[in-house]
Amino acid sequence: MTKRLLSAAVVLAASVLLAGCFVLGPGPMASYTIEPQPAPGSCHYTYIGTFPLPDPSCTPGAISPAVTQSNIGATICRSGYTASVRPPVGVTEPEKYASALAYGYSGPFHTAEYDHLIPLELGGDPNDAKNLWIEPNDNPNATSTANSKDVLENRLNDLVCSGQLSLFSAQLAISSNWVTAYQQYVGTLPATQAPPVAGPYCSATASPSNDGYPGDYDVQIQSNQPNQRATASDATDTWSGYTDASGSVDIRLYFTSPGEQITVTVGAATCTTSA
Repeated sequence: MTKRLLSAAVVLAASVLLAGCFVLGPGPMASYTIEPQPAPGSCHYTYIGTFPLPDPSCTPGAISPAVTQSNIGATICRSGYTASVRPPVGVTEPEKYASALAYGYSGPFHTAEYDHLIPLELGGDPNDAKNLWIEPNDNPNATSTANSKDVLENRLNDLVCSGQLSLFSAQLAISSNWVTAYQQYVGTLPATQAPPVAGPYCSATASPSNDGYPGDYDVQIQSNQPNQRATASDATDTWSGYTDASGSVDIRLYFTSPGEQITVTVGAATCTTSA
């Protein structure tokens, strides 16, 4: 029976691979090792508002051969399954930093999730690099890694485990375009998190640089404009830099007074923050 299920999974995954979608991963392991990630700068995000999508050539998604439609009751629909197959932090943390280099991500790490594109609760492969990416948080005001894709993952798991949606359909939907899948299976995207999508935008926060010089501030800038010149100005000085592939950049201001307004421009967008 096990061999027949595995053969079916291989055939299914092969047909999906030929279609240009997700692939078959190695599955859960007794001991995980740090897996190599794509080359630095080789992966690029696509954004729908603030909602990021991974590069399909780097992160198409990968499924586990240990999870099939016929055994979901003993795997993804069983309490404790994801914890039993999740790689340890000692493996995923170095991978996360390597994924950040691959995607050119330089935003805050405490709000960016090292995300399984096809989540473990939908039979995603636990440690295949094709199923993992550093996911920028879609909420500009986030204080943790919780994000909108998490809501979709839970909803799809509920639908699969209740028999309302096939495992394959859920895996295909979330790996193809999780934003579209959210709209189909959850509803309207969180409006409070979406900035104007008709044109360029930016957001900025400032914090003391802790470089030993009072008045020096680091300005963290996020935008939907990759590889654009960005400036940060207080009342007396202007400093500049260029956004990375995710539209983010950090700029240091010198001799800024606490409470002073800082004006940021990124390409055609303008936003403000305070020291």
